[in-house]
Amino acid sequence: MLDNELIRELGRVQPMLLFLGKEVDYTEPQLVQNLRLNLSHIFALEIVVRKEPLTMGELADAMRAKASAMTRVVDGLVERGMVERIYTPADRRVVRLRPTENGKDVAGTIQKQRSEHLLALLKLLDDKNQRKLLEVLKAWQKAIGRK
Repeated sequence: MLDNELIRELGRVQPMLLFLGKEVDYTEPQLVQNLRLNLSHIFALEIVVRKEPLTMGELADAMRAKASAMTRVVDGLVERGMVERIYTPADRRVVRLRPTENGKDVAGTIQKQRSEHLLALLKLLDDKNQRKLLEVLKAWQKAIGRK
């Protein structure tokens, strides 16, 4: 495909990609409201659960945010009993984050809801297009270089 044609097509699908991004990050509104979580809390919690224990700097890198901005997010998760801070005895400036059992449960519930939501969306396509979509997404992920 020529660059100009590719740019035009990307311009047409960009709103769709933004919509799909929101669908991928879907969380049941009632759960979010009951737990008083926002998207930053959810994203941070999922990262802490996946990569524990990690430092504030590592969390900030994973979220593509400044470490100073993570303090408020982590404070909210600590207040809700989902994450705990672990101080290193040798150097109290180094703080590691670890999910609590409650945090792991909440992250699991969110992941389950998200998977069910995505499966329902994927089932809107016929079997052939489901497979095509998954193949394209895998190829794109490989090309981008993310695992």
